[in-house]
Amino acid sequence: MSVTSTVELMTPEKARHLRDTAHFERQRTINLKNVQRLATEILAGRLTDGTQIYLCELPNGELRIANGNHTLEAVYIAGKPQLLTMTTKKVRDLNEIGSIYAVFDTQKGRTWLDSAKAMGIDQEVPNSQKILSAVRIIQSGFQISTGRASVHETLSNVHSYQGEAVRFEELKKGSLSDSARLMARAGILAVILETLRHQPSLASEFWTEVAGDDGLSNDNPAKALLNWLRRNPNASGAGSQRDHVLAAAQAWNTRFKDEERQIIRVSKTNSFFLLGTPHDAGYNPDAKAPGDLFEMYDVPTPEARKGTPPEEVDPKVEIGSFVSVRRLADKRQITIQILGNGEKEDPKNGLILSTSPIAQAMMGLTVNDKFELSVSGKKIEYQILEIC
Repeated sequence: MSVTSTVELMTPEKARHLRDTAHFERQRTINLKNVQRLATEILAGRLTDGTQIYLCELPNGELRIANGNHTLEAVYIAGKPQLLTMTTKKVRDLNEIGSIYAVFDTQKGRTWLDSAKAMGIDQEVPNSQKILSAVRIIQSGFQISTGRASVHETLSNVHSYQGEAVRFEELKKGSLSDSARLMARAGILAVILETLRHQPSLASEFWTEVAGDDGLSNDNPAKALLNWLRRNPNASGAGSQRDHVLAAAQAWNTRFKDEERQIIRVSKTNSFFLLGTPHDAGYNPDAKAPGDLFEMYDVPTPEARKGTPPEEVDPKVEIGSFVSVRRLADKRQITIQILGNGEKEDPKNGLILSTSPIAQAMMGLTVNDKFELSVSGKKIEYQILEIC
């Protein structure tokens, strides 16, 4: 689409005409104090010559003001002509104008809701203000940050969560307690939206229980989450949002594993993961908990093995590798083989699955590389001696 710019002497009469005929219906209400401030600048001769007015031209030739309403209104009120740069861009429709409007941030900052309204999101996505905040958290990978996210990327993502937003509104209908309000906190809602997207059936069932709060047993993770939310009323600030994300994820993860939970515990040391979603941190329900290699396996040294594959140049640990490992604390050595999915694990003979925490810690490493395993809260360090 073409863009043209010209410098024009904007008269009060022309400014009034543009404001009357080129008003963009979805923009925020004009701020009279801001207009008065600009008018004062114009009368004092301090408004910069060439200040930009950004117009959008629809296919039917109609114009809409994407940026510059306050300046045009100030020219009219001041009654003094002003030299302005008039930039015109040809657009497809009102939604494209909304996208352009959303990224302008001159004279007065625009809120996320202003941008959402301009792009029609407030009409398409229920509870759009809450959804916006939640999507920003998802967009960050659930890493709560006070940094400013991309307006366009976030608003585009909000559109993609429209279906989940509608389902959230449906599942909380009929709630007679305060649970629906508690669930609308940004950190909680971010977890709800993401689980509804990737586990729609189980998530609808679980979050409906949270919303209903009807006869839930004390060991139900839905009840545990509600109890935690009621004990933690603060819902603002990055630290609080992180706590809400962790609490909701803890309750969901318990339900996903079909386990019981009476108490939600959140601390600064908690790590975030969300089972059944792309944020599952490599969760594998069949993987065994990590343990000390030399307590788990009693296997022969590499020389005692038969049929060992020939050594490669700079080999790396991968599925099928035979790996000799030394525990650095006492220099003890063992050898294990890493099996692929579908193969039969046999720890006594040094055969472990690639999905186990031990194998995962070694994958991609090479000779002399070191790695750690956490055993009963204690870190134990190992070194790879040989790969074949």
